[in-house]
Amino acid sequence: MFHEDLFDSLSADIKGAVSKEMIKENSMVREEDGGYLIPPMRILKKYIEQELEAWILVTKRLSPPRIADQKYSKNKERRAQLKEDLFPGMQEALKKMKELTKTLKEQKEAVNKEVSSESDDVKQLINQLNELTNVAKP
Repeated sequence: MFHEDLFDSLSADIKGAVSKEMIKENSMVREEDGGYLIPPMRILKKYIEQELEAWILVTKRLSPPRIADQKYSKNKERRAQLKEDLFPGMQEALKKMKELTKTLKEQKEAVNKEVSSESDDVKQLINQLNELTNVAKP
């Protein structure tokens, strides 16, 4: 059953705490062989949620933000090193990609400026031709 799989997938600490609460409140029925029957999903879910909320509260109280920030920065350094180990040269490749993208944008802007200046020249020529044709008409 799915609820049994869910219960088995819990960590040992959470499984023990959830079991203790369910036994205390008679939500787990004892079998003849000494084991316990796992309750239906809705009951199991309720106890798991309660236990996780309690663990979250305890964790927040025990770890002040400064410690969490230090852990985050250490983990960030480890992740960066791991990326470099797993994908050597990746940072260089990313840097080259950024440079190429920048160069491409600059070239695109230059071409757009040329096209717009040429189109301005073409517009001026057309206006001059229109003026000449208007003058030439009797």
